[in-house]
Amino acid sequence: MCKHFPHAVGFCAKADVSPYLRLVQDVLVCMTALLPYNLLVESITMRTALLVACVLCATVAFGQNGGLPSMTTLQFPSHAQAASAHPMAQEHSLLEGGSGVTVGHGELPLWEVAPKIHEVPLGDTAREQKKEHANVKKAKIVWEN
Repeated sequence: MCKHFPHAVGFCAKADVSPYLRLVQDVLVCMTALLPYNLLVESITMRTALLVACVLCATVAFGQNGGLPSMTTLQFPSHAQAASAHPMAQEHSLLEGGSGVTVGHGELPLWEVAPKIHEVPLGDTAREQKKEHANVKKAKIVWEN
């Protein structure tokens, strides 16, 4: 294997490895020899970035609950007197002053305040543009190729 791929000398120097490990090393050497160097570097960079992202996500997940499992139980509130019979409350006015005079503050709708705008229809504008174009000074010489 070393004579086929001279850049794999580091793998060939170890003679005391098991045959299975030697086979795995040979396969890895063949794979790296077939790939261009820039793809190999990009692959290593991508694997490193993926490992960092996984470690970061795991850290965030453990940080949400302090690394301890949540031991709180769900407890429903008990409203024992909600369905029991009790006398009705005294009535009271919903108006704050209670004087009977109501003063309202607020904004007027735009259609009540805005001035009337007369818009010229698009067809009339097009006719005016056509008349102006007809009255514009024309070229005296027309070149045709």
